[in-house]
Amino acid sequence: TTLGRVVVPAAVWKDLVGASTRSVSTLKVETDGEVTIDERTMVHAFKTEDYPKVDQFYKVNDRRFGMAGRHLDGVLATSVAASTDDPRPVLTGVFVDVEDGKVRWVATDSYRLAVCDTDLKDDSNGEGPFGLVPARLFKLWKQLWGAKKLAEGTQTFMFGFQYAMLARGNWLYGVRLIEGTFPNYRQLVPKQYPNVLAGVDCEEALLALKVLGVIAEDHIPIRLNLA
Repeated sequence: TTLGRVVVPAAVWKDLVGASTRSVSTLKVETDGEVTIDERTMVHAFKTEDYPKVDQFYKVNDRRFGMAGRHLDGVLATSVAASTDDPRPVLTGVFVDVEDGKVRWVATDSYRLAVCDTDLKDDSNGEGPFGLVPARLFKLWKQLWGAKKLAEGTQTFMFGFQYAMLARGNWLYGVRLIEGTFPNYRQLVPKQYPNVLAGVDCEEALLALKVLGVIAEDHIPIRLNLA
């Protein structure tokens, strides 16, 4: 084995690994910039000097907190409320706020609002707004691990000035924080709820919403009358 670096197309590498029947693959870097895999497949490699520096992702230990996997379902549910409209990047993220020993996750697309509070682990440090994390991080994390595995173990979130890192075991996934000012969601959360709806059949309510969703467009709210 010879130590070295090489940059290969991620999509091609993913397809090759998925199609391979071998548990261990051998890579050989040719002098002309080609990479031979298992002495039978050749792909074009990129220049390593053109690859972005990743050192900044390892300098995000200014503030961190750990969270039990069982709480991640609430975080994933919160990310669903984030906008998918790229012209409004601030609304495509999940706002992370730490206070009073809890982490508050907030997302909104200006039509709906989701707020989730989770407990902190003992090794956490830092308080206040941690940053605005792209919602796609949590969606991708769920795709990589699956809901069942995420419920086990602990995730660690690390934040720096411009970057955030999500760690689980030997896996690290870093993203650049979204720049901008998140809306003051506290003004949108009622201090009192004069109308309380209890004893609702969830299956019937979901069925009614699905039927109405066929007619109503994404930006049209559904009116709820309490009688």
